[in-house]
Amino acid sequence: MGGSIKPIVERVYSLSEAGEALRHLIEDRPFGKVVLAG
Repeated sequence: MGGSIKPIVERVYSLSEAGEALRHLIEDRPFGKVVLAG
């Protein structure tokens, strides 16, 4: 079995938007992952 798992990414934020990403996690409670990209 050589399957792979692909995570569900809800949204990607830049590092400068870290505060907005945290607000999104707390207030919107997304189903998928929230990613910070630099």
